[in-house]
Amino acid sequence: MASITRRKPYKYKQDKVIKPPKTSRTEMSAVQRAFVVGAIVASRDGYASANALSKRMPQTQSGLSRLVQRIERKAQEGGHNLWDEILYKNNPGRGRDEILTQEQKDAIIAIATSARNNREKQSWQTRVEISFNT
Repeated sequence: MASITRRKPYKYKQDKVIKPPKTSRTEMSAVQRAFVVGAIVASRDGYASANALSKRMPQTQSGLSRLVQRIERKAQEGGHNLWDEILYKNNPGRGRDEILTQEQKDAIIAIATSARNNREKQSWQTRVEISFNT
């Protein structure tokens, strides 16, 4: 005998929402930056233009020009050649600055682990007592 169910069939994953990116900006890898700078610097002799290069890449012509200017400025300020690797590496993060230096972190760890009693305390005990010295 066939079983009769009164439940409606549920359509799983029918209405997936695909979020568009908030911005069209993308970062270039170090290899791409080096290629762009080399191509634009070489094109100054009349082989090609930055505009032609920008049509083949997702970046704009003004963005590529600013990249070349920024790399050349870094090279002049640091006394580097344009082929030095350091010019094309990613800058350290744009996030929050470090609150403590590594020496300060090491000092905190040394204090926290200096006595056997401190090492054997549970995290809730240190919060209740608010001192590592007892």
